[in-house]
Amino acid sequence: GQVPGATTDVVFTAANAVGIAAALNTTLDNAYVVKGLSFNVPSGTSITSVGIATTASNTLTIGTDGLTMASSSNPSGTISGAGGVILYGSQNWTNNGSNNLTVSAPISALSGATTLTTTTNSTGNINLDGAITNGGGTVALTVSNSGAGVTELGGVSTYTGMTNISA
Repeated sequence: GQVPGATTDVVFTAANAVGIAAALNTTLDNAYVVKGLSFNVPSGTSITSVGIATTASNTLTIGTDGLTMASSSNPSGTISGAGGVILYGSQNWTNNGSNNLTVSAPISALSGATTLTTTTNSTGNINLDGAITNGGGTVALTVSNSGAGVTELGGVSTYTGMTNISA
């Protein structure tokens, strides 16, 4: 199969999954760098949640296309594990859906000044339950909620950039 890379937008979908209600989970078998990541599993499937697990040595680096929960995506989306999510440039994490988008893995910058902007455009929340740290750069956080969803910060964070909140 093809391995995603720094110029690849990855879409987790299961448009043809029918039958027993289940979770769609994957554990990274290596460290990956992607341009962007989207969860888009339509409501016609039996999938109840979509999860990506990182491990101590297997991080997920997300580029400037960021992280998106599509408005048509029915299940919740989760990125978890000790390996963490590395921000490869400033980016937007957006939840356009009605279920939660949760990142419980640690979040840090690859390098330089990096702004993570979270946006909720519907009723689904964005839960940042992992620690946000500067990593190899300086992280700033901008929270923008235009829908009924909220952004929750649940981890013990030590990033030193600005925090901007608008609703």
